[in-house]
Amino acid sequence: MKREIICGLVVATLSCGIFDGASIFAADNVEQENVVQLQEGVDLDNLAPDVQAVVIKDDSIVDFEKDEIDELLDDGVQIVDFSSEPDEIEEMLECQDIDSDKNVIGYKIEKEAQEVKVTPIGLEMVSDDGQVVDEEFSQSAIDEIQLDISDDEALFFSTNKNVIPEECDDFRAHLQASNNIGSAYAETSRTTYFYRLHWYNHETKAAKKGECVSGRKMGYATVTLSAYSAGGKGKKRYDTFWTTALVGAANDYKLLNFTVQNRLYEQNNCSIIDASVLESGQESKTVSIGSSISASETGLSSSLSSGFSYTYDPNGLTIKNKTNGGDEMMPIWECSKKRKDASENEYYTIKPAIVVKSPNGKNKPTKVSARVKNLTFSGAAKDYTVANGSGSEYVYLEVKNHKN
Repeated sequence: MKREIICGLVVATLSCGIFDGASIFAADNVEQENVVQLQEGVDLDNLAPDVQAVVIKDDSIVDFEKDEIDELLDDGVQIVDFSSEPDEIEEMLECQDIDSDKNVIGYKIEKEAQEVKVTPIGLEMVSDDGQVVDEEFSQSAIDEIQLDISDDEALFFSTNKNVIPEECDDFRAHLQASNNIGSAYAETSRTTYFYRLHWYNHETKAAKKGECVSGRKMGYATVTLSAYSAGGKGKKRYDTFWTTALVGAANDYKLLNFTVQNRLYEQNNCSIIDASVLESGQESKTVSIGSSISASETGLSSSLSSGFSYTYDPNGLTIKNKTNGGDEMMPIWECSKKRKDASENEYYTIKPAIVVKSPNGKNKPTKVSARVKNLTFSGAAKDYTVANGSGSEYVYLEVKNHKN
């Protein structure tokens, strides 16, 4: 009877690769390139603001400063530790009774509310008929599983499901991971935190990660804006701008509403010629962009003009595709969930895209921005609305001739 190894907490590469007989698959919402490996001597204070998870593979957690580890967890970063012994994690995090079962190969460490949660990453032996076999692994078999981190890999973490190889494309965060449109030639990102300033009124504040704010954090948004070449002819250029907005609640708040916005700035006669139409629902959806563009758009990449499709998970959201006050230069995606359906500390990943035509894009710049605004968080006693309209929360890309 054929057997294979699977992860109970699933971890994956983009190729959904098989490592020496170990099937390692992907799931959920930690984005590609937002995972870094920690090594002794790394300055944790200078990690990029969009890092969502760090991996300890070669060093022990006790080789790092406790204050820095605590700050990572407070910022909502997950720590995946394949190296430390349970007693070392207990010593560092002042927790007890970490599971050290025979099939545990590591631990996922995160903070829920104010409590540190340590979840074992386990292996199971599965037969070809899908039955779990209660069998202990030799250490040599576990050591053969190689988990490398590089630019062409992604790590994802989940406690609720395994994913078969055919489904892996649905969880790839970036265009170059799953289509023929090419690689991003420009990208920018930032993380914004949203605070309730006082318990007795509704005053709120949006602040860039790292800014000191006296208040209680209710949620966060990490917005990444990427630019992809979509063709051109003569002076004309076409670009696809892809926004990935990871938006969530923290400290037991519920996120009820938020809006993702793109903006094309009025310069050099640029125009938006297509935009994603995102659907509501409970399950993953497929959206197409480019297929509705007129064949008269000479110079448009054939890979885009034939229509590019990608997947996203609305996760129960109701999504309205609109423009900001009727301005076609500012498409928005209004996202909401009924109070009774929302969960504490829930997060969502929204992925709209726009195609921009720049008549003189070879010589003159095209400027696009993305942001998250109009968020409503529900607490135990009050709802708090964060307009997030200061302008400091935007991410911008200004490109010319498919370059920064």
